[in-house]
Amino acid sequence: MWRFLFMVLALAAIAAFFTNPSEEAAEAALGQMVVAGVNSQDISVDKSAAGNALLIACKLRPKDCQKVLSSQMNTQYDDYTFFSTFAAEGLGMKAWCVGAFTKLTCPGGVTPE
Repeated sequence: MWRFLFMVLALAAIAAFFTNPSEEAAEAALGQMVVAGVNSQDISVDKSAAGNALLIACKLRPKDCQKVLSSQMNTQYDDYTFFSTFAAEGLGMKAWCVGAFTKLTCPGGVTPE
């Protein structure tokens, strides 16, 4: 019984080691969250003309928007061998994510600062 439990834990640790998301994967996931947030926004009269223009530009060219917005955010990636953490802050938003087994999960999502 103990041998089986040890083998399962060892296999899980090996799998976690080889499937730990990289910093590039974490930044790509953050970019996808930013694009999803932009796509969920509506153009409205309440916003400024510059804000609406930026929103339209981001909806038309999401990849360029992702690059511009990502350059305005401070990010920190920490690799802990079997899992990793990724924190991003800027533009009035912050996110803290944990990565393991090729997945990046942000428990609180992207929240206002």
